[in-house]
Amino acid sequence: MKRRNRWGLVALLILLTSLLAGFSLLAGGLAIAQDDALPPQVVDTIPLAGEELPLDGPVTFYFDQDMDAASVEAAFSVSPAVAGDLSWPTASTLVFTPTADYERAAEYSFTLADTAESAAGVPLVDAYTLNLRTVGYLEVSEVLPAPDSEAVDTDAIITVIFNRPVVPLVSVEDMGTLPQPLVIDPPVEGKGEWLNTSIFMFTPDTGLRGGTTYTVAVTAGLEDVTGGILSEDFSWSFTTLQPDVLEIYPYDGDEGIVLETPVSVTFTQPMDPASLENGGFTLKYAYPFPMTDDWVETEQEPVPGTFEWNENFTELTFQPGDMLELGAAYYVTLDAEKALSATGATLREGALSTFYTVPYPAIIETSPFDGESEASPYGGFTIYFNTPMDLDSLEDKVIIEPKPWRDFDTYFYDWRYSYNLEFDTEPSTEYTITILPGMKDRYGNEITEGMTVNYVTAEYPPELTIQATGDVGMYSSYNPTTRVFVTHRNVSRIDLSLHQLSLSRLAELTGPNSYDAWRSYHPRPRELLRQWTIDVSSQQDQRRYELLYIADKGPSGIANIQCLGAPDPQVKVGDVAIVTKEDERPLNIRQEPNLDATVISQALVDETMQIVGGP
Repeated sequence: MKRRNRWGLVALLILLTSLLAGFSLLAGGLAIAQDDALPPQVVDTIPLAGEELPLDGPVTFYFDQDMDAASVEAAFSVSPAVAGDLSWPTASTLVFTPTADYERAAEYSFTLADTAESAAGVPLVDAYTLNLRTVGYLEVSEVLPAPDSEAVDTDAIITVIFNRPVVPLVSVEDMGTLPQPLVIDPPVEGKGEWLNTSIFMFTPDTGLRGGTTYTVAVTAGLEDVTGGILSEDFSWSFTTLQPDVLEIYPYDGDEGIVLETPVSVTFTQPMDPASLENGGFTLKYAYPFPMTDDWVETEQEPVPGTFEWNENFTELTFQPGDMLELGAAYYVTLDAEKALSATGATLREGALSTFYTVPYPAIIETSPFDGESEASPYGGFTIYFNTPMDLDSLEDKVIIEPKPWRDFDTYFYDWRYSYNLEFDTEPSTEYTITILPGMKDRYGNEITEGMTVNYVTAEYPPELTIQATGDVGMYSSYNPTTRVFVTHRNVSRIDLSLHQLSLSRLAELTGPNSYDAWRSYHPRPRELLRQWTIDVSSQQDQRRYELLYIADKGPSGIANIQCLGAPDPQVKVGDVAIVTKEDERPLNIRQEPNLDATVISQALVDETMQIVGGP
């Protein structure tokens, strides 16, 4: 028992010894931590470096740890010197508040020497300096129109942009109490308003005067919301665009102007109507056109008439009081000194334009022309005049030989003053067109001489058509008697080829995009089933009908010896036939059953004949 107690006492002594050693280590650790404390730093400031400092604004320094106020205040300085107070809202925040305003637009350095210590007694590693510039003077940053700019539009708005707020934000009702900083020379009536606290805009009531140099000034002494003033006058100049003529109609050099045509002039700016109507604009007779040898130039009086203006006075329309003269040149003149803009500016330069009225009526050409040998077999006949015509005077003044077989329409088009007689022209035919005198222009002037035009029409161009129900017809190529109905004219040979067609390609050629499919379709050589040629004949310019075999096996060629499917003949050998009244033309009787055969006689309407031979 006594032995165990002795070992317990030893264990207690060892435990106490360990606790004492731990305390010594802990105490040593605290001493080491105090010796290794981090130096303090300035982590933020208000204002930041580079920001403007208000004239009475405080400067705040934020440290990353609590500071020793006495050492920091002793280390603090401002250059150039400014009286002020130091305060500590928190143990890590220093505020300098000036007791007198800073100088305007001045550089200030706020310095903390390296003797400033933290609460733990650790000093700054290096001195800290904050450089700030105080609020400067009011300045003009930008203006519109730009200084020394030229050709400025007369509806321009004059704008000034300042470098800092000049006026406070106010309600619309209080806008009239704000300063109007612009002085404009020459003076301009208008309205000025602040777009925001630093942008001022001036809008002229009736626009600026064209061709004028304006000087705009902002007078020194204008004060901004911080108390900064504009230290000296700011001024700039710009020149507005002079009024100019954009367009005169009729255009310079225009010919064939009808006698009642008004003259219009378009300007770049609103104009003063009185200045144009009293000599700024004139229309005068110039000379006969074409010029004659006996013409003697004399001073002409302006053509009287009436003026009309568009709503904003940029377009003038002058309507002559009487018809202009036939075959005459006229001058349109804009006087640069007399024509004024609405703001009183003269034109940049005067303008002169010449136009020519329609001459006495005449036929200038025909289509076809006299002597033409290959005229279109489809075209009818067209007469071109040099002036608009009286349509009633054209009726019954044109004789066509041979006479068209049915009535036709006539049209007159103002474009090129053309008179179209749209009769059915026959191919390979000699025509004689007689134009009688007596046609008149719309002003009553008469063409006193007639004209004769002879020409020959060309034959119809070659034509071949497969008579199907559309682009696609359904036929059996396996039936040896399958035939296709075709028509042809002026063709001597038909070349045919039969190709195989897949169902997918057939779907493309008959589907919704069939038009494009047909344009791009080209049969492949391997799809060719059959190729052959057939000689055909027909009377010139006459359409002939054929039935062609198309099977890939079996007969080929023409199968029109009899008209398959036609009704039975109505006459037979021995019958007496009569010529009906369905066609007034006589029935040609030919020597042989061929349209090219010689005509040996003609049978008139109601004439009878006996059938002596035939099928």
